[in-house]
Amino acid sequence: MNFAIDNGFIQMINVSTRNSNILDLVLTNEPNALFNIKVDAPIARSDHCCVNFSVALELCLSHM
Repeated sequence: MNFAIDNGFIQMINVSTRNSNILDLVLTNEPNALFNIKVDAPIARSDHCCVNFSVALELCLSHM
């Protein structure tokens, strides 16, 4: 984790994703591009919560 932070990334998950631990991460160097970040109940028999988020992308079209 220190490597990611030292290289300009931010960890966006701040609630536990497995028991009382944050084990599932969303790392970004553009925090304003992520929104609707939610930690939901596990899917099926998983012991990890489901992490959902949306990414805002800029579409660039070039003409050839």
